[in-house]
Amino acid sequence: MTTGARSAEAEELLLIEEADAWFEYLEATRAQTAPRYREVEPWAWARLTQRLRAIKARVRNKFNVSVAETDGRTHAVARLQMAGGKQFLARGEARLNPADQDSWTIGAQIAAARAMSDLAGQLLHAAATGIEEISHEPAHLHR
Repeated sequence: MTTGARSAEAEELLLIEEADAWFEYLEATRAQTAPRYREVEPWAWARLTQRLRAIKARVRNKFNVSVAETDGRTHAVARLQMAGGKQFLARGEARLNPADQDSWTIGAQIAAARAMSDLAGQLLHAAATGIEEISHEPAHLHR
């Protein structure tokens, strides 16, 4: 499957999820008596808004891992651009042991895993910082 086809499929899945969110809202509010509608509608609208916001965030987050090899070393760079504009960049490296058979795939996997592990640590740290700013208490997030 090409990148364009995967992108189109992902976009279609997001549109289906958006339609499902609207159907959930409709199902919760239709055929309600007036008093019950006044009770249910604010919840249904809040739920719809939350789901639509999550869908838009998924569309706007961009993740990429680039891998290159030079002189027996494989370098990976993982980039994540969040919907709000915050960017994270992490690097990973693997080197070929001179006694081992050359395998670009294994080096790429190791370097990419190290870059993504570093990225995961950065994300946890950013989340902990956000929690601490809101709660004014230490956050304890673990891998």
